[in-house]
Amino acid sequence: MKRPLLVIYKEIIQSTAFWGISLLLYACASGEAEPSPEADEDNPETAETGENDDDAKQTLVDIVNYARLNASGTATELFPWPREALDSASTIRDERPDTSWKIPEGSPSMLQIDFQPWLQAEASLKSVRLQFSGAVDRLRVERLEACRGKVLQTIEREELLPVLGFSGEKAGCLQIYVHTSGPAQLEELEIMAWVPETALWNTQNETSTGPNHPKSGVIEGFYGVPWSWTERMRMIDLLCDGGLGTYLYAPKWDPIHREQWREIYSEEEREHFKELISYASERGVMFSFGISPFLDFDTHSEDDYAILAAKTEGFLAMGAQSVTLLADDIEFALDTPVDADMGTLHTDIANRLLNDMKTVNPDIQLDFVPTVYSDDRVTSFDEGMAYLEALQSLDSTIGVYWTGPGTSNARMTAEEMHTFTEAVGRKPIIWDNFWANDGGDGFTGRIPLGAFSGRDALLVETVSGILHNPSIQGALSRLTLGTFLEYLHDPIAYNPNKARESAVNREMTFRIGTESDSTSDQEAVLFLMKLFDGDAQTQPGSREMETRIDSLTRSLRDDAACLEDASLLLPLFSRMSVLESEIHHSGLATDIVDELVFPLEKIRYEGEAGIALLKALVRKLEGEPADTELQRAEEALAKSNTNRFIFSNGKLHELFETVSDLVPLTHGGKVLQATTLDPECQTRNEWKWVPFAEDCRMHVFGLSGAEIENGQITWHPLHSGSYRVSAVCIMEGCPPSLGEITAEFVCETPGE
Repeated sequence: MKRPLLVIYKEIIQSTAFWGISLLLYACASGEAEPSPEADEDNPETAETGENDDDAKQTLVDIVNYARLNASGTATELFPWPREALDSASTIRDERPDTSWKIPEGSPSMLQIDFQPWLQAEASLKSVRLQFSGAVDRLRVERLEACRGKVLQTIEREELLPVLGFSGEKAGCLQIYVHTSGPAQLEELEIMAWVPETALWNTQNETSTGPNHPKSGVIEGFYGVPWSWTERMRMIDLLCDGGLGTYLYAPKWDPIHREQWREIYSEEEREHFKELISYASERGVMFSFGISPFLDFDTHSEDDYAILAAKTEGFLAMGAQSVTLLADDIEFALDTPVDADMGTLHTDIANRLLNDMKTVNPDIQLDFVPTVYSDDRVTSFDEGMAYLEALQSLDSTIGVYWTGPGTSNARMTAEEMHTFTEAVGRKPIIWDNFWANDGGDGFTGRIPLGAFSGRDALLVETVSGILHNPSIQGALSRLTLGTFLEYLHDPIAYNPNKARESAVNREMTFRIGTESDSTSDQEAVLFLMKLFDGDAQTQPGSREMETRIDSLTRSLRDDAACLEDASLLLPLFSRMSVLESEIHHSGLATDIVDELVFPLEKIRYEGEAGIALLKALVRKLEGEPADTELQRAEEALAKSNTNRFIFSNGKLHELFETVSDLVPLTHGGKVLQATTLDPECQTRNEWKWVPFAEDCRMHVFGLSGAEIENGQITWHPLHSGSYRVSAVCIMEGCPPSLGEITAEFVCETPGE
């Protein structure tokens, strides 16, 4: 990628007028590593290069875009719990000045910035700049070689003045403790450092020979915080790679797109749009600017039409080859019926707009999203069919969007397109909400990562194209859109499982880890997608877990002895309990990791509860009380309940009730005891651990590339940091004996 990850982000920061307290951390301290002699030390906004001690080409950049960000706590603003797009630590790099990390009041909160998963080493720091609003009293900044490891330097500041910084000191992690006496927010974070040029992320597919499916692609059309400019560019990269040719920009929460459609975008925003349009064009993707004026369009005056025409022509001047006029979801704001007259009005405006735009660009494409956009809406409005039939008068080149039988559909067939085609006189462009998750997102969160399904192979022959309005999470949407690409390439031979694997392979092109294990990263993402298997019609969850819990419950009810499902569930719960750490240390793109912070917290609690419940079950089968284990499970489930994300419809609560009600029996089996984990872990050195004394079937999770032989775990850590590991020991029997240990430890570079 030419610019978006670094320059676009910095342009937004530099041109935004933030308010509040500014802290600039400047020259100080021990001088362990001198900055590159060729770097422009007086101007941290440049990216001059130089040589370090290892003769690797170095460049000066803002490394916040690449680091892993975590916060010890997040306050809420609009909703009962924090949301990743509004409140989390990652919002300081989402390219949106209206979002920020909301800092909890009271005890100090920690912001952790981990460079090790990306660099596999330390960065040479130049300066750190933070900008707060609200009641920030003082800061403590810790410089570490590894997060949670030994502190190399501590800087305390009560007066928030531009008095402190760095001059080449090495750090693999920064931990910033913020003391507040009232509501406070971190608006901006910039960390300038010298890093190897090879560590910077570059895009693929800079040019294209043209899309295979020009009218298929993606719609940014949901209710919620719009995607970042970087997410849009990465999505365009995915469309280019998959041969899809259309990106429709129509986010409902962009006020200038919808509620305030008469307003003009700022000069800064227009520059971003211009760059995005050019970026898409270079890759064979048509960027379509969407505008939704019909909430309050004044049909009795020429003024509103003149504003509409001028605004669309402004996008043509930026290079746009397509405009989409939207009239969806407007009925609640109007006191006029949805009928033939409304359809005629929309048709007349669309035709007039197309003719006017053609005087600027004869090749311009105009598409239309109608108020009646599904079979359900044809029948829900008294004159819904009359509205639809009025659209026959649209210029024959205008494409019309259609969602199918309903707004969101588990299934869609070619035969179901006939109603639209006969009424409007053309094939529809499908607006597919298969993964839409914006309904009720303020109170419940859904991460639908199921593979594309439910569309027959003949559908593609009866439509002009298929565009997906996926989830609010733009980075995670790359995974799901990747499965749709496989369907579109060969609808007849489409296999959801193979499509999931292909989608994960495509996402690996966005990895940032310089030496991380690509195979382990792929496997982790596949596991993630199976955990959150779901779509707009099906709640996300692990189908394997749900099936095995049901089977285990039946076995207990039927007084079965072997309980094989318990030994199959334990590795699943163990992996869940450490997936958060595994993803943190992976080479996955930062935007995907950012969107998983709160969902993976949910998964960790559910995994911990599942482990405790299986131990409680085995205790009772030994004839022993299981109060301690049940209490741990209850505490983990209580924490899970404070997380808004949905996972498997509370299936673990059902298991809790089943195990709690079980009367202790003497059926055999036992809880296997683990050894204490007290390792000395040194980066890139061999690390060994024998967690169980018994000869058993073992699993280990959380340590990428770890191997097990004769009960011993051997691992070669690629980078320093704080790790969470879970080891499982299973001795088959009727019932089985089970052991599990979860531990956290820090790996540090030898000699530090």
